[in-house]
Amino acid sequence: MQNARMINYLLAKHGIPFIEPSQLAHLPLYLAERRAAIFFGMPWYIYWHETPSVGRLFPHRTDAGSLLLAECFGYKRSTLVKDVDGLYDKDPNKNSGATFIDKISVSDIKNVDLKHYLSS
Repeated sequence: MQNARMINYLLAKHGIPFIEPSQLAHLPLYLAERRAAIFFGMPWYIYWHETPSVGRLFPHRTDAGSLLLAECFGYKRSTLVKDVDGLYDKDPNKNSGATFIDKISVSDIKNVDLKHYLSS
């Protein structure tokens, strides 16, 4: 939420609102009025969640939260801002041999064996 707040501070002068989890129902109104809104990417577990099979941390993180809201409200575009260098083929924090992906297209992503990544 802290990163989302910082982005909000930068865009507030343009009238872009920050949405708290309790304001989710207001999101379509903000989008209709302002054409943009800022919120943190963690899935809004007060509305949906999958109980973790091990531990207390939910298995779905910021990427899933952004995708779920985009799908739910039918966004034309959603931008996920993360504090990382970019896109890698593996998690660079866990794998020192991770390869940085400079450019990728939607068709390239569709051709990736996602089942391989889901099982690892």
